[in-house]
Amino acid sequence: MPQKVEKPLPSKDEKEAEEEKKAGFDFSSIRFDTISTWAWDHESKKVKVFVTKGMEEIGKHDKAKIECEFSDNSFDLKIYDFKGKNWRLKMQPLNNLIKPAESTFRIKSSSISITLVKANDKIWSDLGPSRYNLKPEGKESKKDLDP
Repeated sequence: MPQKVEKPLPSKDEKEAEEEKKAGFDFSSIRFDTISTWAWDHESKKVKVFVTKGMEEIGKHDKAKIECEFSDNSFDLKIYDFKGKNWRLKMQPLNNLIKPAESTFRIKSSSISITLVKANDKIWSDLGPSRYNLKPEGKESKKDLDP
């Protein structure tokens, strides 16, 4: 009797998830450890994120088990079955908007680099939202109103 092997692949939307569930996959049970150590840098048109800690030998890992999804204000890096665990670095919201279709990630021998293409030329003070970006819409601070 053939042995059933389930490959932990992420679903892209509810329809795919339902189809995969019917086929015997249960993605709701996948657990991730958070990638908590990373570095970042920005240029005039790009922001780069570097994941190096714990990524020794990532270049030899099955590329089909590494993915990074982008939206206009987030990215979500998922690494499946690496060193016996699933890993995730999700940043949402970002400090500013990006161009998801132009953003990329690269797997190197012992690191992963993520390139976020900025939607504008604004300088990012942090990778996530800065305290100045958190004002409720339509509310100006006293600093904004001072001449």
